[in-house]
Amino acid sequence: MQPSEARTPNLLALADGNVVPGMIAARITDSAAAAAGRMQASFALNAAPEGYWSGWLPSSVELRIGLDGGWNSLFIGVVDLVDFDLINGIVEIEGRDLTALLIDCPVEESFANRSSSEIAQSLATVVGLGAQVTATTDLIGRYWNSEWSRSSLGNYGKARSAWDLLVWLAAEEQFDVYVAGSNLYFGPPGAREVAITLDPTQCISLRVERSLRLAGNIVITVKSWNSRTKQSCTPSAVVAGAGGATWQKSFVRPNLQIADAEALALREANVLAQHERVVIASLPGEFLIAARGNLTLCNTGIDFDQSYIIDEVERVIDSENGFVEHIRARAPSFGRSAVIAGDG
Repeated sequence: MQPSEARTPNLLALADGNVVPGMIAARITDSAAAAAGRMQASFALNAAPEGYWSGWLPSSVELRIGLDGGWNSLFIGVVDLVDFDLINGIVEIEGRDLTALLIDCPVEESFANRSSSEIAQSLATVVGLGAQVTATTDLIGRYWNSEWSRSSLGNYGKARSAWDLLVWLAAEEQFDVYVAGSNLYFGPPGAREVAITLDPTQCISLRVERSLRLAGNIVITVKSWNSRTKQSCTPSAVVAGAGGATWQKSFVRPNLQIADAEALALREANVLAQHERVVIASLPGEFLIAARGNLTLCNTGIDFDQSYIIDEVERVIDSENGFVEHIRARAPSFGRSAVIAGDG
């Protein structure tokens, strides 16, 4: 798939299904981080009837873009802020995608002895989202006689949100978790992967960066004490790098088996290494590229030609630039990955 050419767009905003008059610009951000997607939209104040905005309080908003005779939905979510520029006659709204329903939902129970997938399905139902959930079998808070061999969810009672809990469970299962449209996805990484090849000739602008600190050796150590076996483990994961510098970090987690501690060390080391190389590009807007997709950079003339994971896609639609998108992607240098160095 190749990025499309820029075209002149039309914009449409729907609040609870009703057209919001006077839309003139939008900025929509889709991120691979464990956070809600974001939007900003601008409207001409005088395009609405008198008193329209003073009582405006929608439960949901959808932003659409019209191109080539059709409409594409770019954002569904909630509005958090309405800002009035009275001198210039502009109304600007800001909001989050439907991840906000989970972020704003407190956890009211411990979910003891239920699987991660059961919890994800239950939380999606509570906030009114559809769910695409991959089944898991391990129970959260497994018992060994009267002891825990895995953390219970007591820390997630009332003081934490449903989204905090889902992000933690996804990390435990090595899953991805996000909301797309009105559906929660909880499952293995890669479900939204769309592979693109990016050449400098396709870009409005293109920059690459390399973190020299992360280009060196990376060592992540996990320290744990198992209350049942009365044994400790301290595995370290290492990503070999260039030069003599080493980035070291330690995590302390209770009651981990050695395999779980090693998996955590490997995961954290690989995540850190993935921020070594960064690609930042602007190109004509299209609809297929999404956060978590794959980007292959080519024909740069330097040694950055390799595959990257797309971290963020920001789409901007306004009268000055038409429809433009900004992409940020990341990767370690080719061939770098974490291995277990030992158990102290």
